[in-house]
Amino acid sequence: MKHNKWILSGILLAAISFAANGLAADKLRINVGYWPGNLEPELEDRFFKDDLLLGTNLSRYDLEWNNKHTDTIYPLGLQYFIEDVGPGDLVLGGNYIRYQPDYEYAGLTLAPALYLAELEDYKTTDWEGEVGYRYPVVPDTLYVTPRVGYRQHFKEFNYSEFSIGNGTLGISLDSPFYASASGTYLGLEVQFYVMDQLSIIGDYISTVGLAGWDGNMNMERTTLGFSGNTAVLAYENAESGYTIDIQRWMLGIQYDITPELHIQTGVREETLKQSYPGYFGLPLIYSGGRFQANTIVEEFITDYIFYEESISQKKGMFFVAVSYDLNL
Repeated sequence: MKHNKWILSGILLAAISFAANGLAADKLRINVGYWPGNLEPELEDRFFKDDLLLGTNLSRYDLEWNNKHTDTIYPLGLQYFIEDVGPGDLVLGGNYIRYQPDYEYAGLTLAPALYLAELEDYKTTDWEGEVGYRYPVVPDTLYVTPRVGYRQHFKEFNYSEFSIGNGTLGISLDSPFYASASGTYLGLEVQFYVMDQLSIIGDYISTVGLAGWDGNMNMERTTLGFSGNTAVLAYENAESGYTIDIQRWMLGIQYDITPELHIQTGVREETLKQSYPGYFGLPLIYSGGRFQANTIVEEFITDYIFYEESISQKKGMFFVAVSYDLNL
């Protein structure tokens, strides 16, 4: 990861030195967009498997998660164009992304009992910084912009649970989850003008095959309840690695209202394939005046398997965006 940071830092310093040596900054572009849609969570499948089995015993059946919709302001960032660096333009850019769905779901047991769970204050946050080169393959008609970027990704929430049923009652205490990872990505943007003011645009970024997308995850979960006259306390403090592969594509059209003002619309989809390798957590279960040793060992093994698996999280739908150029 450190090598990736040094590479991107070197590119940024080179770009700044170009500007410092007399090259005029052509324009500063402000990008703002609206990108609604569902965020399909990779944790839904992991939690389902984890809740279904307590050790090797059937425990709880989770229903599908609700409130997957999220209204995302994206793009939200800047691009700095340095004109006439060779035959094309050098482009420095950055973006901010945040997803905030209100995930909640219900679970059922054979007791019978009803569980209501919520991922309170759920949010994923991403910062992107990139350097690209806009090259006129066919001047005034076809432009391609290859680029390299660096992205930081964060995920956090607090798990909240309440259960009630036949002789059972339970509630979760403070149960935070936090994961982060960062690394480089490669991208390519294509713009083809079909008319003077109308163009077809496409964009693709990917981290596949690039090293460095390793991070870490920390999770804590505490639940307290009663089964009949018996108190039950469950506590787990877990940590693991956190790896991500990112792919995002976009296809749309752009209309230049004026030379400075542009609007875009189209479809965009982003897929984050995530895994938590090396999951290590000690699930302590205290009931009936003693720790449930067999269940603890079995739960440790199944958690390791469930969190090691690579699962995709997708976000996609139509988008609309506005860009405005400030000539400098």
